[in-house]
Amino acid sequence: MTVQPHNENQKQLSDKAQDGFDFDVNMERNLALEVVRVTEAAALAASREIGRGDEKAADQAAVEAMRQAFDGLSIQGRVV
Repeated sequence: MTVQPHNENQKQLSDKAQDGFDFDVNMERNLALEVVRVTEAAALAASREIGRGDEKAADQAAVEAMRQAFDGLSIQGRVV
């Protein structure tokens, strides 16, 4: 299967990926998976409170789980 790049940036990424391991591409993929895990932690925490009639408790559980998961990531930034 051949993927055609839409612009020069994608072409450069594609060329690097074909040459073998590319740190930048793999770094983005790892960060994406980590952010998915943050979302998953929030959803699981909120799910324990759903159906109990306390929307604020579900929201608080999700927020606390997200903060804890973000604290475990080795990144610097600000969530806006």
